[in-house]
Amino acid sequence: MTLVDDRLKETVEQHLHKDRRLDASDISVEVDQGKVVLSGFALTHQSSALAEENAANVNGVEEVVNRIQVPLPGKIAPATDEAIRARIQAALSLIYSGQPVDLVLAVSDGVVFIDGFVESVEDKQRIERIAARESGVLEVCSNLVVAGGIVMTAK
Repeated sequence: MTLVDDRLKETVEQHLHKDRRLDASDISVEVDQGKVVLSGFALTHQSSALAEENAANVNGVEEVVNRIQVPLPGKIAPATDEAIRARIQAALSLIYSGQPVDLVLAVSDGVVFIDGFVESVEDKQRIERIAARESGVLEVCSNLVVAGGIVMTAK
């Protein structure tokens, strides 16, 4: 592998690990003359496609070969309520780092309950979208209050 390929590999790996939508811990990257080969494992086909997209968007990548394996859906254990809550909390902390967020987050049988105060309708909607897109979430029950005193609930 050349010095250029080494740098390209490092950049692709950084892009994979920066994308909060993707768990890249089981994905390996190899580079040879601008050709990136992704291998390893991902939980979903969407994660595999995201990894491929991230690699393809790196300057200098000429080709991406996706050899990431995805287990059959029946072999993936359903997410626990605590795991769902932890993933939502982690996603929120990435987005709102350094900003105080006054939320109470609970999950029961795949239903997410969110209570608290936010500064804007946009923040309320963003938080609800983040919760709704997590794997294993069946429903989001939001009792978020916009700081101006307007109470809005999720549909």
